[in-house]
Amino acid sequence: MKVISFLAITYTAIWIPATVRYEFLIKRRDKKRNRVLKWIMKEFSVVTLCPIKVSKKEIEIFVGSNDENAGEADAIIQCQKAKSSDSFAFSDIVFFSNDKKALTRAEGFDISLLRYSTFRERMLEAGIEIPV
Repeated sequence: MKVISFLAITYTAIWIPATVRYEFLIKRRDKKRNRVLKWIMKEFSVVTLCPIKVSKKEIEIFVGSNDENAGEADAIIQCQKAKSSDSFAFSDIVFFSNDKKALTRAEGFDISLLRYSTFRERMLEAGIEIPV
């Protein structure tokens, strides 16, 4: 929970894309992770499901029929929509991932990045050890 606390202090909002939630919780039928996520969302009000909707067609246009990249595509499209929307007033929108191709693609859309390796270094500096 130290990691979530750190993120909650650092960021105004932490949005979980619907496709990412589906890929890691529902598709895997992982009840434990689902319970943990629900608890985190209850305890930390900054952690929510992303309010920006992205259609399957938009994702398909972005990545083609490659289902394994759907979560990253969903997140990148949501970042783009959030940046161009008047409804969301954030000073910066950050795309967090450890997928090199997704990071490169997001960077091409002028989206701020948080690489997992950089995040891990920040955690270590704060005395929090997370896996590689």
